[in-house]
Amino acid sequence: MMGMGVSKAHNRVGKRKHPVPRHLLPWIKGAIEDLQRKGERLTYKKIQERAFELYREHRERALTVCKFKGIFKDDTETVVEIAEAKDLSYED
Repeated sequence: MMGMGVSKAHNRVGKRKHPVPRHLLPWIKGAIEDLQRKGERLTYKKIQERAFELYREHRERALTVCKFKGIFKDDTETVVEIAEAKDLSYED
C-alpha cells in the first residue's frame, strides 16, 4: 500500500487470512513514515512498537480533551488547540 516491497512467505497459499484492520492503518502508516524519517531499518517489531506508541499518545490526548471538553463551550478542535499550545504555562 505504501509502495514498499513485501515478500511472500513460502508456506502462504493465496491471500492473507487476516488483513490489517482498517482502524489500525493510520497508526501503522504513521509508524512506518516516522521510522523512515529517522533512517531506521524497518522491522515488524519496530513498526509494531512505534505504532503502539503513536496510538497511546493519541489516546492520552483524546482522554485529556474529553476530560476538559465540558469546561469550554467551544468545539473539540478548540480544546485540542488549547491543550497542545506550546506557549501556555500551567500552574498548580
